[in-house]
Amino acid sequence: MPSILSEFFNNDFLERVEKSASNYMPKANIKELEKEYIIELAVPGYSKKDFELNVEDDTLKISARKEEKKEEKENDKLIHSEYYIESFERSFTLSKNVDVDKIGAAYKDGILTVTIPKKDEVLLKKMIKIK
Repeated sequence: MPSILSEFFNNDFLERVEKSASNYMPKANIKELEKEYIIELAVPGYSKKDFELNVEDDTLKISARKEEKKEEKENDKLIHSEYYIESFERSFTLSKNVDVDKIGAAYKDGILTVTIPKKDEVLLKKMIKIK
């Protein structure tokens, strides 16, 4: 039984839209430095207000959602309207040596950078020299 949308779009179009909307997963770079871990997510087109970062137990959850509404009017009458919604969620397991109270994030040029500092006692242990 054909759907109402099939009158406007063929099935191939609907399948591509469903797959692209449900499979969006931003790429991530993860770096370990001496004093911190850095996670960089490639997420162009978002703004700072779109992001949400939470730590629950030993898991860092990064999510974002953006919505756009486009309307075309002619003589104050709506002739075309479209909604666009995109979202994602990524989770990262944190090691026990991080200071979750000092996690920070910045968003610039389409890259979300999350800085996860290591605990001070871990840094001191690394500096001990044994003769």
